[in-house]
Amino acid sequence: MQNFMISSYRKLVALIIVLGMIGVVISAVAQAYLLSANPYGGGGGAGMAILAFIGILIGGTLYVILIGGALYVGLGIYDNTKKMAELLEKQLEKTSA
Repeated sequence: MQNFMISSYRKLVALIIVLGMIGVVISAVAQAYLLSANPYGGGGGAGMAILAFIGILIGGTLYVILIGGALYVGLGIYDNTKKMAELLEKQLEKTSA
């Protein structure tokens, strides 16, 4: 059951990262479209739309990398703890025999 939960968590982290990046791209395109196609004149034109697009892409990508990295660090801590416990058990068997 424990292996199932960890493997599911790994898949969930990968899915979160992929969906996060898709969300960043969609929101950047939507914001750029809204700024360039505003019929009421408050959008700022094509220059502001490009700046918003680039800003959202950079900021969103950094955010997804930060969150994904933190989730993978948690998985790495789990893996290292498991390996260390196995090594200590082997060492204990060698010294007690």
